Amino acid sequence: METLIGLSDAVVTMGGYNTVCEILCQGRPSLVVPRETPRLEQRIRAEMFCRQGLVEFLPWAELSPATLRQRLDRLLDAPEPYRQAMARFPFSGLSVISERVAAFRQDLCRPDPTRPGARPDPACLPIVE
Repeated sequence: METLIGLSDAVVTMGGYNTVCEILCQGRPSLVVPRETPRLEQRIRAEMFCRQGLVEFLPWAELSPATLRQRLDRLLDAPEPYRQAMARFPFSGLSVISERVAAFRQDLCRPDPTRPGARPDPACLPIVE
């Protein structure tokens, strides 16, 4: 799928997590038409990325051949704002989650004064790479 996304002028997707990440990493303008059942996860992601100017969003309830064509034409006629937004997007998820895990481990590994001599939680042992 990476190759197809990379060769495309634009991508139409339902907005699954991995697909959206791949689209953003490759800087491809995209139209997200998320499913809304059984969960709203794809719609929430599409709305959030649309607010950031990263994707074009078409709610499922508004999907028709005419609206699909209108949104795709708009995307293909003016892809630059989307590309610029993607270029500014901070791909910092790995560093953010690393910081959160480190903070969690620090809290978890604090000695418990009510349990002197207690063995440390296994999560507190040094990480061996």
